[in-house]
Amino acid sequence: MEKTYEVELIEKLPENIPIVKRGKIITKGEWYGHSFGDCVGRIYDDGEKVSFFSDDQNNGTTELFDTLRSKGMTQVKHRHVINRKTGKDRFCEDHYVMRKVVGHGSAKETVKDDCLDTCCNVKYEYTYEILFVADDGYKRYAYDTVKTDGPHTYGLTSVLESLEETVRMWAEEGEKGFRFNSDGSVSVKFYDDFGNDIDADFYSMHELMMSVNSVRLIELKREIVD
Repeated sequence: MEKTYEVELIEKLPENIPIVKRGKIITKGEWYGHSFGDCVGRIYDDGEKVSFFSDDQNNGTTELFDTLRSKGMTQVKHRHVINRKTGKDRFCEDHYVMRKVVGHGSAKETVKDDCLDTCCNVKYEYTYEILFVADDGYKRYAYDTVKTDGPHTYGLTSVLESLEETVRMWAEEGEKGFRFNSDGSVSVKFYDDFGNDIDADFYSMHELMMSVNSVRLIELKREIVD
């Protein structure tokens, strides 16, 4: 099933740059990326420059690409590419204009103006974020929502104590991009800042949990009941 996600530019670009502020990406199935990059040009290790703007290509220049580079508005990813026609391999750096995923939890601030407590006449609903970090700039944000009542409030400390079991349940049920492989290892979708994904395999749940770098509260609602 196709899924559509809205993305928007992180920075305001010069008026002459023909890139729309908001756009959409369409994926086959769920996509858990946190940001996305539009590749606008490439520089090879021998100094050759290629602009991916149609206007630059039609004019035989790299003017628009150079404008973004000179203003520090591109983010670089180093790559090793092979020419399919000649078989020649070259190293290069691809330059991207970055977009954020509209409404993504990673852009929300940690809740600082409220907290959970054990009042007996209060209901809570909160969302927490888990950040997993892997090698080479790949990371994965995962979210879960908890509903709980006082006075036996299930707080974030309780969430942390049962975090491994929660993630195990996701993997057993194939939810949120987590799954168990036939050999018992755990496979998780990780994403880099440019929107590329990898299937990262972990030999055990413990190894996966070692990649957790943060857990934080990003939404908190309270309702006083009679």
